[in-house]
Amino acid sequence: MKTKQELRDFINDTFSSISPEEIELKSCQIRSKIEHYFDINTFTRVCIYENYSDEVITKNLIDSLRIKWLKIYTPQMIWETEMILIDEEYEHYEKEIDVFIVPGRAFTPDGKRLGRGRWYYDRFLSNKLYKKSRKIGICFDFQILEDIPVQKYDILMNKIIRND
Repeated sequence: MKTKQELRDFINDTFSSISPEEIELKSCQIRSKIEHYFDINTFTRVCIYENYSDEVITKNLIDSLRIKWLKIYTPQMIWETEMILIDEEYEHYEKEIDVFIVPGRAFTPDGKRLGRGRWYYDRFLSNKLYKKSRKIGICFDFQILEDIPVQKYDILMNKIIRND
């Protein structure tokens, strides 16, 4: 099995060959699937990331979820190793979240997640406050791998939503 870094390098190389238009199209497909998932499930508090250029685009998804009257929270880095949640008024939020929409460099169909290697989400999601929260990984089809090495601190996703 490849190391985590070798897998990250493979995903990074793949991203560099995809056009911004293709990323936009695939992100729209994922947004549609998430909207449908939210239509058939009852959630009120949603944590969703603001994307980097090499991640599923979330701006339109965030806008769409707001229209559904969901409360949106975003993770923010406050230290080299610590994340907090902020609400739409940029206030610190420390209560339960129904569902986290989580980025990743890669995922497996059974919920293993490969991050950027800094453990931000793994550390954050291990908080006992979020044990019952649903964790949804979103990614493009080429980010689904057969297997990813995991360690005891890696947090598994409950669901993976991708464009295909």
